[in-house]
Amino acid sequence: MKRFLFVIPLITFVALLLFPLPFRLPYVSLLLEGIFIFLFWKFRRPDFVTSLLITSTIIEIGGGIHSFVYFLYIPFAVVSIYTGDFNPIPGFVPLIHLFRGPSLLPVIILYGSVVPFYLLFTTREMRRKKLEEYVKALKQTPMSATDLEKSTIQKTIETGDAGIPMKLYDRYSQAIRELLGNLHNMVRPYSTVLFLRNKEDGLFYLKFGKSEGRVVPDSVIEQGPLLYFMKGTEPLSIDAYSGGSRKLSYYDTDVPIKSLIAFPVIVEDVVEGILCLDSLEGSYFDFAKKTIARSVAMELEILISLYRFTQASMIEAFHFSIIHKLTGEIASKLEREEMFQSVFDALGEAYSDVYPIILLRTSGNFLVIEGDGRRYLKDISESIIQGAIKNNLILIKNNLRAEMKRPLIAKDERDFGAVSILFAPFRGHVDGGILLISDKRNRFNEKDSKVVSLIADVTDTALEKAALYEKEKMRAVMDGLTGVYNHRFFQEFLQKQMEKAEREGEVFSLLMIDIDHFKKFNDRYGHQTGDLVLKEVAMVIRDGLRASDIVARYGGEEFAVVLPNVDRDDAMVVAEKIRKTIEEHNIVQEYGKEVLHVTVSIGVATLTFGMTRDQLISEADRALYRAKGEGRNRVATIQI
Repeated sequence: MKRFLFVIPLITFVALLLFPLPFRLPYVSLLLEGIFIFLFWKFRRPDFVTSLLITSTIIEIGGGIHSFVYFLYIPFAVVSIYTGDFNPIPGFVPLIHLFRGPSLLPVIILYGSVVPFYLLFTTREMRRKKLEEYVKALKQTPMSATDLEKSTIQKTIETGDAGIPMKLYDRYSQAIRELLGNLHNMVRPYSTVLFLRNKEDGLFYLKFGKSEGRVVPDSVIEQGPLLYFMKGTEPLSIDAYSGGSRKLSYYDTDVPIKSLIAFPVIVEDVVEGILCLDSLEGSYFDFAKKTIARSVAMELEILISLYRFTQASMIEAFHFSIIHKLTGEIASKLEREEMFQSVFDALGEAYSDVYPIILLRTSGNFLVIEGDGRRYLKDISESIIQGAIKNNLILIKNNLRAEMKRPLIAKDERDFGAVSILFAPFRGHVDGGILLISDKRNRFNEKDSKVVSLIADVTDTALEKAALYEKEKMRAVMDGLTGVYNHRFFQEFLQKQMEKAEREGEVFSLLMIDIDHFKKFNDRYGHQTGDLVLKEVAMVIRDGLRASDIVARYGGEEFAVVLPNVDRDDAMVVAEKIRKTIEEHNIVQEYGKEVLHVTVSIGVATLTFGMTRDQLISEADRALYRAKGEGRNRVATIQI
């Protein structure tokens, strides 16, 4: 039924043409058409053909082509064009009024007003639809890490597959240049310029311009009326400008500018650009010119939004492909060092212009692992990062030097040249996080924080797995009772140390340590106290060694100590120090007040040329038996 609704006003219109009313009602027609245009604008009902015939009927009631109400077609046409309902073929209906008598002047005025407006908005609509098709094609492009591997994404970016431009920025720049060129040719100002906001410092820089004279490339707005847009968002129109061309920032010579208009380019509620046109004539920019410029500013908003959406989508897909790859790589690794390298590689791919650091708690301090391989322990208790780790917060600071009242990592840190930072903590059982440092302002945003936070989560899980692996690995080589290395590890380490010493011409020594009268001690006090003695002796030996030395439980109450790069004389000194410390050490029973003391005998042997592992152990054993034979609680060697 709705499809044939136009028949009623059509019959009425034709009837009025054939049988005109004996009177005219121009003001009634004016009122009726005003109400109808408002309803058509508000509700977009009925369809265009029906609405056009209703308008024609109302105009004919008011006197048709021989009355001023004939020009009611103009506001109706403008509203129809603006709402996108206009159809050019039924647009010739106003000519039917000529049936009542020839009167070409109203027709010329009518179509002379409507046609340019229609052409302008048709061009704009075509561009808008083209952008919509572009966005639609873009949204159909798979953008998740599971859909696209990194190589596929890179190929898509480079070749322009699925609607993504071959060179996004070049295509974006070309579109803006064409848009501004068309605007300049239509409005004919002296200059047409576009300033865009710089993300780093927040200032507006000239990026595109067309002029009958010369404008300064890359000029920045630092004075004059355009500074208004640092805070203002309304269009600017000056019909009688007298401030001088140099204050407009894009001229470095005196140009007699008399009028100008400027429109903000607003993206996501922020003024991201300024479109400015000026003229050598006063009051040059009438309503039509302003309307055209405003429509171009709106198109620029769409274009910039589209560019950012496209760029962000590709970057997001690229970042998530890196995370996908990192997850796969780390899953196959158990060693922490390999994991760290994989994380740094991923961060380098995702953020090639920043400096990455991993922080990891170890004992009381934090291990700082820098992307260039440096690593060191730091007390971070009074730093910015400590607060983020303690409160499990993602931290973004884009103007650090203005905000920095505490050290970034530690009091005695080196100068990182940090201007912007992003820190994402590990949110599992590992204390620490990932820190990115940039020497640029406003380098990081919320999307970056999400990406780095995901990388931190992947790293955290991997480090937990590595810790379990290390624990199992240590369990396999450690003595469960004393916490020092076991016999198997000692044999393997000793063999490797001997091969290294022979290859590099180094020296090392071996100590064999036995607790004196341990069996009698064990029988008297019981096995629990005996176990306590073994733990205490192992602890004293371990605490008296260097980081490069190792102590192992050789068997029963015997311990072996390997001293790399230590000759016989120095080994005797180390052994004597251990013996004396054990002799003076107080062992307090867990279930008693008695303080116990034990002594040890120590045999010392030093590697000589051509000696095998078994020979070295045998010499250390013989030296130990010598110490026992000489009365125990002493150090001995059989080597001269």
